[in-house]
Amino acid sequence: MNIAIIGAGEIGQGILNSLDPKNKILISDRNLDKIPNLVTAEEAVKDADLVFYCVPSSGVRPAIVSTAPLLKETSFVVSLTKGIEAQSGLFIYDLFDTFVDPMRFALLSGPMLAEELGSGKGAAGTVASRNSQIFDLLKTVFKPNYIKLDYSNDVKSVALSGVLKNVYSLLFGISDGLGFGNNIKGLLVSKFLLESEAISKKLKMSEKIFLGESGFADFIATAFSPLSLNRQAGMEIAKGNKAWAKSSEGENSLPVLLKMLGDSSDLPALSAIKDIFLENKEPLPILRKLIYG
Repeated sequence: MNIAIIGAGEIGQGILNSLDPKNKILISDRNLDKIPNLVTAEEAVKDADLVFYCVPSSGVRPAIVSTAPLLKETSFVVSLTKGIEAQSGLFIYDLFDTFVDPMRFALLSGPMLAEELGSGKGAAGTVASRNSQIFDLLKTVFKPNYIKLDYSNDVKSVALSGVLKNVYSLLFGISDGLGFGNNIKGLLVSKFLLESEAISKKLKMSEKIFLGESGFADFIATAFSPLSLNRQAGMEIAKGNKAWAKSSEGENSLPVLLKMLGDSSDLPALSAIKDIFLENKEPLPILRKLIYG
């Protein structure tokens, strides 16, 4: 099978290393010097049967605009980005739907930390699509026993699950950066679960999906791993480095999530994240208040 990967960052390289080498695989990046053997995006997608988009949310629109007209009508498209485009407030799947036939599109979301994916330590993901054929196809393209895949046709719930885990993982980085231990992180997990249940009801999200690979499983990997950019963003904020977090998907998604909810006063953990990241309040007193009341 002809496969293209758009984006040669850590997740793109992780996908590359996860694919069965029996496929013909081309990988592209806007920086053609990032890794060896890169090709232009046009060359990568023109004959591709399957295209993986592995770019940050801020880069999805330019990547689609430049490549969508070049895709074959029979190509399937898979996005590893499942958050929100900050400038438009669109979910990434909605953004893809404006350029690609929704029946040929899927989100792939779950505990898939790029470094672990690339080194063969195992991963899991939910293939979220209106078309189960994409799920059947993806089961055939990865190395055997490399990624555990499940299927869902509830694309919105899978996308929302990814947004929640990114946003709340910021809080766990703050906790680590301030020197709190696992006891407090255990408490924060319970707060996350309670608030996620409330958000699920407000936004009509499937609680079953949230508790699966694309939600709680991905949250655990993201909130606790030193490899997680969202966790690192929280740690940097706790250290006073406010600029670093701008590269975090969690911070990018936070304002849109708050707008969707309207009122977050009944969500103390989310309110704490808002106060720290958007109101620039000092993390330590905010976290102490969240923990001790």
